[in-house]
Amino acid sequence: MGKSARKDSQIMPLPFTLAPESVPIQPVNDPQYEAAGVQLWVKREDLIHPLVSGNKWRKLKYPLLEAQAQGHVQLLTFGGAYSNHLLAVAAAGEQMGFRTVGVVRGERAETLSPTLVACEDLGMQLHFVSRQAYKQRAEPAYQQQLVEILGTSYIIPEGGTNLQALHGVAEVWDSVPQAFDLVVTMVGTGGTLAGLALQAPQSTNLLGIMALKGYEDTMEMEIQGLLREATGFFPSAGNWRLEHDAHHGGYAKASPDLVAFVQEWPARHGFLLDPVYTGKLFYYLHHRICAGYFPRGMRILAIHTGGLQGIAGWNQRHANKLPTEVQ
Repeated sequence: MGKSARKDSQIMPLPFTLAPESVPIQPVNDPQYEAAGVQLWVKREDLIHPLVSGNKWRKLKYPLLEAQAQGHVQLLTFGGAYSNHLLAVAAAGEQMGFRTVGVVRGERAETLSPTLVACEDLGMQLHFVSRQAYKQRAEPAYQQQLVEILGTSYIIPEGGTNLQALHGVAEVWDSVPQAFDLVVTMVGTGGTLAGLALQAPQSTNLLGIMALKGYEDTMEMEIQGLLREATGFFPSAGNWRLEHDAHHGGYAKASPDLVAFVQEWPARHGFLLDPVYTGKLFYYLHHRICAGYFPRGMRILAIHTGGLQGIAGWNQRHANKLPTEVQ
């Protein structure tokens, strides 16, 4: 099917609240870190935009600009009921003048998640499919079936991870003016870590904290494949690694200790965490620093990848509520 032409050829600006190049890097001060001799900093990518925040903005930047340049009027993407990515596409599409379609895993619930309610409020058409059908989401034949049903679309993969996304994430380094020994990020589909690895300084090690379990045998290969696609050659092991044992039960799961940690963190350090991604990152770093795992004098930068909209979904499903603002 042919692409739809846009009447207005002007490239609309990408949405942001804080210009990405102005994202602050701030110290995370804690007496226990001082006692351990470790300096922890956080790059507040969550401040870029409340809905298109952190790694979502980075991943979507170039795909959305390409969709505009090619004359598309509709975006189609994939996600679950609490997907940060779905909401990011809905919000960016609404601001940039795209129609948006979200292919959602599972049957439509009687009560939608806060994430999906927000998607619909932003004009996204939700198309629910069975979990079995959803497994075909990356297959070209299935995507063509969706286009025939839902209309000509620029297709963005689940989580936004593709070659263009890597180059968007790599621009994080443009606003990291100082050297760090270790940079840490959360990992879902692998695109953020791969993008960071694409242009990481040779003196900086990268660590990815897996939010999911069950990918011990595959995620390293996924990231290697992304890097090979981006560079044109098969990369060596490089200066990155994954931590597979910090997921607290798996994707969208959280141990009682993690929940308590996320609840207490804002009052101590002045910014919010979510239990699916960033809470697991800072929980890991906090306990490893306090246990003396890192050598004295080490400088660590944690990437806050956003995703704070997910707190509302957690609070809808759980009696043990998480803070939604810093007191």
